[in-house]
Order: sequence, then structure tokens, then C-alpha cells
Amino acid sequence: MGAFQHVRGTTSLPLPHLVPFRCEHALRNGFLVARGATSAFCTSLLDYMNHQRDWFGIEFPGLRLEQQWVRRLQELASTGVPGCSFNLRPISHSPVVEMHKLREKDLEANWSSSRRKSMKRNQKRLEKYGNVNFQLIASENEMPAALERFLIVENSGWKRERGTSLSSHQEDRAFIEGMVAELSTQQRVVISELRVGNNIAASAINLISGTEMFAFKIGYNEDYAEAGPGILHEVHLARYVAQNMPQLTRIDGCAKADSYLSQIWPDRIAIGDGLLMVSKWAQGTAQLVSAFRQMKHWAISLLEKKPQQEKSS
Repeated sequence: MGAFQHVRGTTSLPLPHLVPFRCEHALRNGFLVARGATSAFCTSLLDYMNHQRDWFGIEFPGLRLEQQWVRRLQELASTGVPGCSFNLRPISHSPVVEMHKLREKDLEANWSSSRRKSMKRNQKRLEKYGNVNFQLIASENEMPAALERFLIVENSGWKRERGTSLSSHQEDRAFIEGMVAELSTQQRVVISELRVGNNIAASAINLISGTEMFAFKIGYNEDYAEAGPGILHEVHLARYVAQNMPQLTRIDGCAKADSYLSQIWPDRIAIGDGLLMVSKWAQGTAQLVSAFRQMKHWAISLLEKKPQQEKSS
């Protein structure tokens, strides 16, 4: 399953092709493929793309490169399908928690001495306001109330001021309410809460697909900002999952490489761009674009070096 839209061309492939449907709530791109169906799916995809005449390929920006369907599609495109190629370009590494590692060694073991001291100070700062506890809401019956608490917290502070909270726009709020309601019937969403007494310090919506959890949205109460409640929440979440949800193998932060999660979550997954091309014309055009990019980078680097050489002379 995947959601895509048609474009006339992009800088990567200036020919008609498909790109993932983009909105601010789309954090990961690509396909959802049922377990055990990877080979059949990839074969069917290549067969379909080869026989249609509307598009020259599919572009996948921000793709998780280690996914089974990604590796299998690259194998098939490079070995047995005439006119097809699937190019992957690594871009960055996104922070995740591999649960089997965390169950053997706590997060603290990966932190520097200063990081450990900082986290302990923040925990104590939060405890000054009251008893600190963490809970996860998974029950369909309890989900509406938990979602309402999340939306209140997420709509406080800077997100509301910038108009980026889910409650700032009616269509965004309707989307999240509908999504959570539907996924809760399938036990594919949980809401986590870091609480201080009866108050919420931080809350997050987390999605579940297969054996992975995806950190979708988080909000924190700025009344406790000095304690860094958002970061503390992510530490408590990882520990809770490790202890209470043995069916999960990973938490994907759905974050950029320079996210605050990189400071506390030790593991990484490779993120990059993928380009599936289904004609020699598309491949030639993409290669030409790539060559122009390399020439541009070479020219920029040459121009940057020239002033330095002039200064030294």
C-alpha cells in the first residue's frame, strides 16, 4: 500500500513520474508491504510499471533504506528486468531505539557523563512539582479522553503561537481524531503520558506497524520547561516499551539526524532517496541530471577554494 501523486518532473527526474503524496503529517515514505509478500509485491510493481505508459518511474525521497522491499526491489531491478533500475542515495541517519539492545543495556550506558548528570538533574527538577509517573494508553475506550489531553498539551505554548499545533487548523484536528479512532480499533496506536501528579508534563501519539513503533507527534507542558519534559518523555517511553511490550523490536523517532533524539537514542537507521526508473530514456535523463549535479558541486568547491588560495598567496 502506498499513496502517490503525479508530477510532470522534478530536479531528480525531469519527466512525468510518481512521487509520494506529501503533507506535514507524512513522516516516512514508500510502501507498506505485508510480511511474507515482499518478492511478490516487488515483482508485481515492476511488471505494472513496465506495462503502463503514463509514468517514467517513481521517486522516493526520505526512504528507509534497510526495508526488505527496498532491498528486494533493487535486486530485481538490477538482475532481471529489462529497462528497469532502482538507484539509492544515502542521505543521513535517523535516531531509533533497537529494543533488543535496550533490553540488554540501558540508555544511560550510551550517554556521556555530562549527559547522565543532565538527565538526572532534569528528572529531579520535574519531581519537585510532584510525583512523576509514566503511562501508556492503548484501550479503545480510553483513547478519546487521552487524545483530548494530548491535544490540549500540544496546543499550548510555542506551537499554538506559531499556528503549527494540530488544533490550530480544523482539518488537521479532524484528521488526527479520525486516524486515532480508526487505528485504536486495530490496536495500532498508543498515547503515552509523562505525568506530574494529576498534570501532564508531556504526551505523544505513537503508531504501531508490524513490530515497530513510530513516534508520530509529541507535545509538552511549558510549565515544566526547565526540566526538559519532552526529552524525559522519550527516555521513559523507550524504557517502558523495553519492559512491557516484548512484541516490539524498534522505536523509530521519525526525526532528522540532528534531532534532540540523537542525544538520547543510541541507534540509527539509514535514510536516503530512491529513484525507480522503467525506461532507458528515464535512466539516461537521470544520469544526465546526476552528471550536472556533480559538475555543479565541483564548480562550487573550486570557487570556494579560489579565495583561500588568493589569500595564502
